[in-house]
Amino acid sequence: MNRIAFATLGVSAITASAWGQMPAKPDERTLSDTYIYLLGRALTIRQEHIDRRGDRFACNAAITMFNNADLIGVDIFDDVDAKLSSALDVAPNAAEMQQKVRAIAAYVASSKEAHAAIDAQLRGIISQFKEDAFTKTSPNHWLCASTGGNCGAQYRRRTAVNFAGIWANGPSEVVYFIGTRDANERPLNGSNSYVMHFPADKLPDSVVDAIGR
Repeated sequence: MNRIAFATLGVSAITASAWGQMPAKPDERTLSDTYIYLLGRALTIRQEHIDRRGDRFACNAAITMFNNADLIGVDIFDDVDAKLSSALDVAPNAAEMQQKVRAIAAYVASSKEAHAAIDAQLRGIISQFKEDAFTKTSPNHWLCASTGGNCGAQYRRRTAVNFAGIWANGPSEVVYFIGTRDANERPLNGSNSYVMHFPADKLPDSVVDAIGR
């Protein structure tokens, strides 16, 4: 273990040597990455508080309750060690991402100005994440979620899964096909009825040997 100085903020941290140096000040990309990584954990903690059933769902991390329409903002960086230690993270890049989260948390806590600056930056990041999670589709307007259950190092995908449904089955059990926009690029609306058209020689059962539900 190495003790490295975080001189800009006047604090220090204990890190594994392989994690590298913490950034002195978060740029837009670093902030976006760390927020989305931590949001995945916060969404899971939120669900544990809602669905708690005995010790199996016990979680000591305090979190301000929020919903998908009004996602948690800069407060997500409060008490990050409790959030990060609430459950084992099996992602191969977990140590690197957690160190970046701690660096930004320290920056947020360093002054009222830093807190306000991160809060302002997050508004655009949150808006973009919500847009991407539900409406970033392929040219044929469908998302194919083939890595549910364990997204590996793809923490953005993992957070999108948690945002849309908290958990997902693994690809050995199911592959999710999600439609998000109509043929005119408008988000799907539950008040409307939609019709899917297939060429006569390209019906789904001609290319798929599975059960659709």
